[in-house]
Amino acid sequence: MKLFHGWKVVGAGAAISALQSAFLVQGYGQFAVVLEQQFGWSKTFFGAGYSLNRAESGLLGPLQGWALGRFGTKAVMRVGVIMMSIGFALFSQMDTKVEFIGSLLIAAVGASLSGFLSVTTGTVQWFEKKRARALALASTGFAIGGGLVPVVVFCPGSIWLA
Repeated sequence: MKLFHGWKVVGAGAAISALQSAFLVQGYGQFAVVLEQQFGWSKTFFGAGYSLNRAESGLLGPLQGWALGRFGTKAVMRVGVIMMSIGFALFSQMDTKVEFIGSLLIAAVGASLSGFLSVTTGTVQWFEKKRARALALASTGFAIGGGLVPVVVFCPGSIWLA
């Protein structure tokens, strides 16, 4: 029996959401603690960075909706994953507040483009029956990402072990 392709879309969406949650949304606090100790930047600065991260998501919504309709879910998500990867690569090399905010915003825009709205749109496009179940399963990625934060913290080569 062949697996319906829509379920593969749900699994991929949940995986992407889990990575975003672990590294950017729920894992942000762990990065902030270590970076505060390393650079001596204030908690207020890290709070402002997180606020920019979340505000960007709301501001990008209308443009993302247009792009999803115009170019399709797959294209928007590809651009998002690439941007998020570039943002994290830049984040790993940052030394200044400007570099921190810049890399964080690039990663945040990428996460938004490949995140909740795109995953939901892709899931809805594949399901008429069992749509609620598919959306619920796709949404579990965010919670799974929260469970992965300790793995990120203790991962070999992480900034906490350096």
